[in-house]
Amino acid sequence: MSAQKLCLVLTSILLTYSNNSTSSENVPNLGSNEAYLLLAVHVHDVVPHKIMLKGDGLLSSESMTDIVPGDQYKLISVAPGKYTFSKIYQNKLLKDAYWNIEDQEHTITVKPGVINYGGHLITELGFGDIAHFRMKNRSSLALEHLSNCCSKLLNSYKLDYTGLVSDPYLKFAQEKGSN
Repeated sequence: MSAQKLCLVLTSILLTYSNNSTSSENVPNLGSNEAYLLLAVHVHDVVPHKIMLKGDGLLSSESMTDIVPGDQYKLISVAPGKYTFSKIYQNKLLKDAYWNIEDQEHTITVKPGVINYGGHLITELGFGDIAHFRMKNRSSLALEHLSNCCSKLLNSYKLDYTGLVSDPYLKFAQEKGSN
């Protein structure tokens, strides 16, 4: 591997861990009638500029920016309800170019009293440079991330997978960890 390629790989790894990781210093405080939502994205080939999440209520949209390859997490406080990944902006240069994924059912249900996790939004290129976006339960990685960054928060709030199918592993892992 050339020195230039090695430098690019190391820079990418450093950016993944420094820019897109929740730290204990930036855990949001909950307001009245708010809940925690852990946004999780895994980027393969398609590195978007911004990912938009739209909620049920008026002015209830959130975004993730500064996205790099690999896993990224963002812990936010939002009103309980349903949130849907709606748009994925391709890059900074083409600010109006985006994939509309609102009709693909990438929805997260947010309930009070827990840290809500709806799965990782996976971005990847398929055959013929067609972009694919899907949700996948990677609760063990989400729990590990929160354990590393926000263990005090996990003492007060359990991580709850709100996807279509229940996750017995997550409940088991959290019960075992609290013993």
